[in-house]
Amino acid sequence: MSQARKVTLLLGILLLGGAAGRLIVPSARADSGVQRWEYTCKQEGGRAPEVTDMANRLGAQGWQLVVNESVAGIWCFKRASP
Repeated sequence: MSQARKVTLLLGILLLGGAAGRLIVPSARADSGVQRWEYTCKQEGGRAPEVTDMANRLGAQGWQLVVNESVAGIWCFKRASP
């Protein structure tokens, strides 16, 4: 097989593969199913019952604890943005 024929065959395969990929895999869009989050941070340096009450209150509103810094008493939560 000649060099020119090999190059033509390779280019044809690449073009067909690219065309098939566009037909099979949909284009990604910035707003297509990307989960958005909102965050809130609270400072609660009190005793365990006070922290538990705060966490339960926020949890009932859909907030999830993501990080806490226990020395400063900062608790950060997230929930799905509407």
